[in-house]
Amino acid sequence: MKTITISIDDETYRRYQHRAEAVGASLEAWAAARLEEATPKRTSKAKADAEKARRQRQEIIECIRSEYPGFSAADRLPREDLYDRNASR
Repeated sequence: MKTITISIDDETYRRYQHRAEAVGASLEAWAAARLEEATPKRTSKAKADAEKARRQRQEIIECIRSEYPGFSAADRLPREDLYDRNASR
């Protein structure tokens, strides 16, 4: 859990303090609940769409890998030569 600090004028503080007391909560708990309400939740459709997109990306990666069996970028250039500027000239 993270802690945030905000600055508000005295009148605003009193107004929201009364609202929080009316529901039996501290001002901090009341404000945290309002922030939580303002945060959009992921719907089951959004979760399903995200999972579908993840599966599609995985299928593309598998397709590319199947077209180039045994390919490894690590086989192309030794690590030592990768950072040797004179070796690439």
